[in-house]
Amino acid sequence: MIFKMVLYFKNILQILLIALGNEVIQRSCCSVENSECYPSLCDAESLRRRCSCHQYCNLYKECCSDVIRDTLIEHGTSSIDYRCKKINDDELDSYFLFDRCPSNHSITKHVTYCETPDGNDRLYNIPALGKRTKRLYRNLFCALCNGEEYILWTVHYKCDHQMDIDLSLFPHMLRNNHCNVSIEAPLNFSEYQYPCTDYVSSCPLKVTNASLVSSCTFGPMAIVRSNGTNFRNIHCAICNGVDINDIDCNVTIFIEKSYNIKVYSRTVIFNYYNNTVEILNANNERDYLKEVPSCSHGFAYDELKNECRVVDFSSMLNCTTKRLKEYEYNFTSDGSLYLKSSQTLLNQSEFNRDPQGINICEKDSNDMIPGYIYVVSEIVLVGLVTSILALAITIIVYLCIRELRTIPGKLFISYLSSLCIAEFVYLISRQITSKSMCIAFAVLKHYFSLAAFFWMNVMSFDSWYTFSGLTPLRGTEKNATKLIYYSIYAWICPLVIVTVSLVFQYVPGDNGLSPEYGKKRFCWITNIKFRLWFFSGPIIIILLLNILAFIFTARGIYIASKNSSKYLAVKNKKKLKIYLKLSLLMGIPWIFTLPPFDEIPEVLLTASIFNSFDGLLISIALLSTKKVRRYFRLKCSHYCCKWNGVDISTISDQ
Repeated sequence: MIFKMVLYFKNILQILLIALGNEVIQRSCCSVENSECYPSLCDAESLRRRCSCHQYCNLYKECCSDVIRDTLIEHGTSSIDYRCKKINDDELDSYFLFDRCPSNHSITKHVTYCETPDGNDRLYNIPALGKRTKRLYRNLFCALCNGEEYILWTVHYKCDHQMDIDLSLFPHMLRNNHCNVSIEAPLNFSEYQYPCTDYVSSCPLKVTNASLVSSCTFGPMAIVRSNGTNFRNIHCAICNGVDINDIDCNVTIFIEKSYNIKVYSRTVIFNYYNNTVEILNANNERDYLKEVPSCSHGFAYDELKNECRVVDFSSMLNCTTKRLKEYEYNFTSDGSLYLKSSQTLLNQSEFNRDPQGINICEKDSNDMIPGYIYVVSEIVLVGLVTSILALAITIIVYLCIRELRTIPGKLFISYLSSLCIAEFVYLISRQITSKSMCIAFAVLKHYFSLAAFFWMNVMSFDSWYTFSGLTPLRGTEKNATKLIYYSIYAWICPLVIVTVSLVFQYVPGDNGLSPEYGKKRFCWITNIKFRLWFFSGPIIIILLLNILAFIFTARGIYIASKNSSKYLAVKNKKKLKIYLKLSLLMGIPWIFTLPPFDEIPEVLLTASIFNSFDGLLISIALLSTKKVRRYFRLKCSHYCCKWNGVDISTISDQ
């Protein structure tokens, strides 16, 4: 009788718990008498932590109650999108993997290979880290169907016998050598690993108490256990019919991973992130590093087949298509297609990939700029060659004429030199095929192009400083000092920008800030966002500063002309006009290569033509001054008179 009454009251208590939800649970389970069921906190000094303090814990709704608002992810993701899965068939090596495609994803092969991959195809079973969200996907197809660029985990072949690595014979070598295979996160991305453990995280459909269901699914995590089954929190245990007296809170989700201490003679690590294969000896030291074949965008290297396999199956284009040659395009960091000839971008719905290459609609290759692309390319080539020759001649003239080797003249020489080198590098880079050389030329072009603009900025500042009313530096030594200051500014500032760019280029990890110099042998900055901030940005700032400098200089000349002779006023105005001409010739064409003008093909091509001829136009502006014309007129008179036997001094006296 007493036993039946106890059982009756216990059932009544359980019904009340389900009915009252959070309040009753907190009072019953988290009372002083049952201190083991206190909410687990990150700042608690306890070895038994039943929730997560990971920076991405809210993505999986596993956060301890005191860190929910302090994580990098504000809102959790539906648990139907991911599962806790074993890696390498090891219970202690389990992670949450996103293994579902969006319901509206149209590429059937991506959905099939993501949600039901072939278990015997290793490439289809390598986890992929999403670059943008830092989610870990089941494989690269799950990343692709969720619209993410990805980083594949590394594959480790641990072999008992020494062997030389020949990629073409690698599958045969594996058959003849006993090798254990494991998949591991790249070292630079280990912080994004999110271990997991299996537990029940939802209530049965028959439970209608909304408060209890919500507490189970969305409340703070604090794992409990009953009869060998883990539950997300005590609410989940109760709504699944577990007796409150059978709930064990003395558990932890911290799992120490055991490492195999076996020594292998040879370890071969395929790192798909940087396209290398690393070979380690028995002491786990690197013997050597090799590059694996570089695959086109949309393909992935498979070491077991020693080939690039297509992995990005884009939708079919509903148009007449044209296949592009490899040198005609490259891919940007966000997956868009950059057409080199027209300098335009196509998004992922506007082109198609297949094992043979890239296809685009004919209208995208022809109709945008009908018939002009080839002609424009040839015109740009002619413009570059003539500009380089003209700039070289102008530099020689300014070096040879002593009267031109003043401070302004030396500024001209520095400006012309940087512009000449930039255009020469651009001309040569069009023929480069080596990846390393392409990167080097892209860096040089970046540096000397910026240097030309910084020297233009120096000339604008110098003209303003002359009429600013400040005490100018005078004398030969002080002029030399001023030139040194100018040189430090104009050569070092672009060097700093390019150095920072190189740091981002080679820093481990993918933070989206790499300039991507020379990607796909396009010898320039291929990351459009980076180019905007580290090339277009400084140019825009310099052009704005130049405009301000010219306004203040014009005002200074106007004021000075009232207090000086007519000769000095005219001379200063001529100096300002030259600076203004150079800024206009150098600045206006570049403005039309910046957003939003760079999205209009006709405008972009026209600006490219003007930019290719700017060296010629600038040289004409500098060589057509009265001082230069007078020098050549006197030289011609000297040689003519000398040829005819006439004394030049007599002519001069006359």
